[in-house]
Amino acid sequence: MAIQPIDLQTLYTQMDKVSKNVAYQEKGVYLNRDVNQADQQKKIDEQHKAIEKAQKEDKDADKVKERQENRQQASDNQAPEQQKEEQAAPQEPEVIYEWITDPNLGNHIDISS
Repeated sequence: MAIQPIDLQTLYTQMDKVSKNVAYQEKGVYLNRDVNQADQQKKIDEQHKAIEKAQKEDKDADKVKERQENRQQASDNQAPEQQKEEQAAPQEPEVIYEWITDPNLGNHIDISS
């Protein structure tokens, strides 16, 4: 199948449009790559921020642990004294009040009287 002159005429007139499309496609590849790199950089920055935040919280957690250990040591020192006081004082029995309710209360009305 040979190329006809009319085909060449239409091909030459459309050549600038084809070249523009190819140029846009090539630019699109580069722009897409740049956008992907920017997204990856944002993810990396977010990970670094999360790590820094976790490290800061870990330092705060160490302070809390130290406080808890100090309190526990203080309570261990006071525990024998409290046990002696508890043994000396008589214990009173606990009174528990329960309300007993009838589930049918108010559902039946006697109107025969």
